[in-house]
Amino acid sequence: MKRARHGIILLLLCLCTFFVNNGYLNTDIMESRNIVTAREMVYDGNWLIPTMNGVTRLQKPPLPTWLAATVEILSPDNIAAQRCMAATAAAFLVIMLYLIAFELTSDRKYAMTVTLLICTSYNIILMGRTATWDIYCHSFMLGAIFFLLKALKGGNHSIWPFIISGLFTGLSFMSKGPVSLFSLLLPFIIAYLIIYKVSLKGKWPGILLLIGIALIVGGWWYLYIYLENPGDLLKTVGKESQNWTNYNTRPWYYYYGFPLEAGIWVILCLTTLFVGYWRKRLSNPKEYTFALLWMVLIVITLSLLPEKKTRYLLPMLIPAALAMGHIVRYWTENISEKNGFRRWIYYINTIPLSIISFAIPVLVYIFLFRDGAPYKSDMTVPAFVAITAFSFALGLFLVINSCIKPNPVRFIYGVSVMFSFIILFMMPSISGIINNPDFNGLGKTREMPELTNIQFYHDSGKELRIEQVYDAHRTIRPLDIKDSAAVFNALPCVILTHGMADTLLPANIADKLDIKYVGHYDGNRRRKGTRFYKETHIWDVTFLRLKHQQ
Repeated sequence: MKRARHGIILLLLCLCTFFVNNGYLNTDIMESRNIVTAREMVYDGNWLIPTMNGVTRLQKPPLPTWLAATVEILSPDNIAAQRCMAATAAAFLVIMLYLIAFELTSDRKYAMTVTLLICTSYNIILMGRTATWDIYCHSFMLGAIFFLLKALKGGNHSIWPFIISGLFTGLSFMSKGPVSLFSLLLPFIIAYLIIYKVSLKGKWPGILLLIGIALIVGGWWYLYIYLENPGDLLKTVGKESQNWTNYNTRPWYYYYGFPLEAGIWVILCLTTLFVGYWRKRLSNPKEYTFALLWMVLIVITLSLLPEKKTRYLLPMLIPAALAMGHIVRYWTENISEKNGFRRWIYYINTIPLSIISFAIPVLVYIFLFRDGAPYKSDMTVPAFVAITAFSFALGLFLVINSCIKPNPVRFIYGVSVMFSFIILFMMPSISGIINNPDFNGLGKTREMPELTNIQFYHDSGKELRIEQVYDAHRTIRPLDIKDSAAVFNALPCVILTHGMADTLLPANIADKLDIKYVGHYDGNRRRKGTRFYKETHIWDVTFLRLKHQQ
């Protein structure tokens, strides 16, 4: 009964967390890259040698792009459907984490707590609601880790868990290369062998089979590219290797704020780090130590690489949820005991979260509802009253389970309901805060019949962002607008410039052209005045042809 109930809860939670209302926010640069590459697979046939804006793109293996291309065939230009593929991968990650938590402890309540914690962590929600590569590689790798865990724990020397683990490892490699191998699998193996001291006797044939399958599944595409286009592959490998050491480099301590990736659970994540305190009190110190060591090793391995981005910390949230689950489990077992210090640790973690629910209607009123609100929406009075009533009722529920009649598990469920409520009923208003209300992308040029089958170019002296290629739904090639031979060879064409083309083109070129101004396009996804608003997203579009051309 508990297993079925947990399955239903997991299904509903994943639907709310990753799938519902996932089409409201505009695409970001990573999504644009992925989907542009997928479109060129579908419409240009570049399935095995991917291209992006007409240029060969081998930086990332093609598995996530194949999935995106399949969606493009089934539902063209549907960003919500594209994000549903990433959402499916995120849901798979959540299910695998539940199974790993249960495999380690044989406690379904603990496993459910762990999944509730990770489903309400910021980075997981973000990656599960955007069509990017990261969620795929870590989801497949977590599947590999689950079956490897079963293989290492099993005493019957069955090779099937090793085979399935090798398959998932290969799929992870085909999603983003060795990223998850280095940042998730390797720390797991080190932590597990140190804490559990597992004997590998009799398991080496299975381990070798795992490695062999992973190499075949994850490496065949690289071999194909090497045989077909060795120069481009070696150039890409060299460039990517340089990027790991020269691009976006940060000091080794850059990830010191890693608990912040847990979002609202940042205090709880910090609480798990008091190893000496918890090891003396937890009923299962070995499982806690393993989860904490796995988490710390992920942070260490990522810190060793010069290239650092906060989104690379996504795999850290997996063992962090396991470690935080042990603290919640301890509170559940001991919260009724009269120990002031223990209670205050619980209060510090829960009372601030209880306040959030009471703050929701206040923030909605200030920023969305009142006259003169900076992000005034079309929210009705009944809707605002309903949001206020639900938020205050939920806040009261959280306060009761925080400090009046403490119940850690009910509190976690209450926080999950709060997140689900926000996603279900407030995502349209939130998107209004984030999205640029003046967005006017190049997608509108697709509605102009006179531009059908006309090649687009951009001023080669200016940076072209991939978001514009995504909007235009066509390749946009560079063109030196000062080179008369290049311009005349490109005609008839559409040119993207920062400013009016008739004033930017040299007189000896402009005098021979029929110049028709198409329009001014602002492709910024975010609001004006934010740090994300860039002039590079703003283009003037002009149709060029020789004066005698019809």
